[in-house]
Amino acid sequence: METFIEKTKVKKAKRITIKAKDVINKKKSENKLNSMIEELFNECDFLKISNSVIRGFPVEYLINLKDLLGLTNDKLADLLGVSTRTITRSISLPKEERLTITLSDRVYRVFKIISIAIEVFNDKYEALIWLKTEQYGLYNETPISLLKTEAGTREVENLLGRIEYGVY
Repeated sequence: METFIEKTKVKKAKRITIKAKDVINKKKSENKLNSMIEELFNECDFLKISNSVIRGFPVEYLINLKDLLGLTNDKLADLLGVSTRTITRSISLPKEERLTITLSDRVYRVFKIISIAIEVFNDKYEALIWLKTEQYGLYNETPISLLKTEAGTREVENLLGRIEYGVY
């Protein structure tokens, strides 16, 4: 018969094992995300990027974007200008399936700004915090809220350029 102390030790060991697995899974997803961003934005041939968008990004890109930004399906749908049902349906597709051209283009637009922000701030988490914080240079709007349109995306990109060169 196990004593209370032995049961507690077993529970604690299980919690530590679960936490370790979470850390490993998080590291794997971060590495996958980093390689995906590198693949997209270290590519100097914009014709290849355009062709990737036309073929449709893998569903995994949408899932990674959702996880990276920590958004619900509703918020992600709002950001990408599609219905929640479209997001839910797209996320539930098999991983080998591809997104539509329109959705791929919108996902690319958001990842492009994330990539620029990471480059400007030299830190992924600082970049993500900045994207979700109201910015004076954007009339106190959050950069992420402006990524819904091409015009808003250009303003965010311009502000990041000004920050990078100290003309803020």
